[in-house]
Amino acid sequence: MTLGPRPEARLMRAVFFQVFVFLIFQWLVIGTVTWVFKIRLLRFLIFMLITTVYHSLLYLMLILVRKEFYLESSGKPLEKINLPIVLSFTRISSVPTVIFLLISIDSIPILPVVIPFLVLIFLTDFFDGILARRLGQTTRIGRIMDASGDYLNIMVISLVFFNYALIPTWFFIIVSARLLLHCAGMIVLYIIIGYAAIRVSFLGKASVFAAMGLYALELFEYLSMPILGNRGFITVLEILTALILVLSLGEKLLILGRSFASLQKRHSS
Repeated sequence: MTLGPRPEARLMRAVFFQVFVFLIFQWLVIGTVTWVFKIRLLRFLIFMLITTVYHSLLYLMLILVRKEFYLESSGKPLEKINLPIVLSFTRISSVPTVIFLLISIDSIPILPVVIPFLVLIFLTDFFDGILARRLGQTTRIGRIMDASGDYLNIMVISLVFFNYALIPTWFFIIVSARLLLHCAGMIVLYIIIGYAAIRVSFLGKASVFAAMGLYALELFEYLSMPILGNRGFITVLEILTALILVLSLGEKLLILGRSFASLQKRHSS
């Protein structure tokens, strides 16, 4: 009797197919925007290459953490990609496209194109966790991809906004410190301890929500829209968002410090 492929092999094929589908989708988005708004051909070709390399690295990363494709409720390994993971895939896959759209805002209308795309990315962050809990499909890999997609998108948007002087230097420093220090610590802990080191907190999600909301309104300021795009209003929001980021950074440093201390105690005993 001929046996079918092992569950892990089926899963990796499903992951490859998912990454490939999203690669094609991002190609189509970039290609359509380039054609409709007459973006320079060289920029189009560069981002097609960047998107391809990025998705190749994404697939390799998913292979490296394939042991995390488990349902948290039962410990049962996944054999296919569920809907919450697809939503997380959408967010993490869109990072190069977000950069492409933002550096092309001098050629692309913001209201009908850029903001709807960013809102779509934001909504995936809102719904993936809700669906995972409602459907009983909370997974280890889903949590990893959720956090990774959030941090990657906020980091690249921050870099582009800082380059276009849409956010002040002091805010860029705060958001960069929050993201880079946390990511570096979590990567080290994951390598040493594994999935158990990854924790999601209310302050962490609040900082992501505040940053993404602020960046949407920064685009309104760029468009010189009344009220929502008012400089004074945006400045107040920048200060409030910065406070949330600082509090979240303090919380993450405390958690990381405790984790490293526990790890050191374990090795010394």
